[in-house]
Amino acid sequence: TYIFIKLCISNIFFKLRQFWSVFNEFNDEQKKLFLKFTTGTDRCPHGGLSELKLTIARNGPDTEK
Repeated sequence: TYIFIKLCISNIFFKLRQFWSVFNEFNDEQKKLFLKFTTGTDRCPHGGLSELKLTIARNGPDTEK
């Protein structure tokens, strides 16, 4: 059980690192489009981006791809 949990956590962190790696390569216009896609607006929330709550979740079953 411990090893399974550790592998799952490692996999989650790996995917999050991949996400941020790609996101950090975005130019300003791409980041603005991503903000609009995730929030419905291309403007920062009142109070700044620290107020933005973003959840990254898997959509669909796991695959080995």
